[in-house]
Amino acid sequence: PSAMPDLSCSDCHGEAPELMRPDADGCVMCHDDDYAEIYDDWRTTTQEYLDELRALLDGPEGAAASEEARARARRALEIVAGDGSLGAHNAFLAESVLQEAIDGLQE
Repeated sequence: PSAMPDLSCSDCHGEAPELMRPDADGCVMCHDDDYAEIYDDWRTTTQEYLDELRALLDGPEGAAASEEARARARRALEIVAGDGSLGAHNAFLAESVLQEAIDGLQE
């Protein structure tokens, strides 16, 4: 789900067959210049969460966690990384899903 429910995919990605993968400059077309920094912050933070979760899964915490917690963590990685936007579609949801998975491995 998008953090901006009033938008359709085509508002940011264009129409087929000329679909595009927007970047921070694309956000600034509809928002003020500060939005480019917000976009970059979302992506950086989401990448940090993804990196932390991957490290936990590969480390001793992951090995010690329950199979259920490991499965949830793998699913969180699959969902957030698979989205491909690094949080740009919904940074708050991406961070929440990843943090819950991190917490589950650390219990």
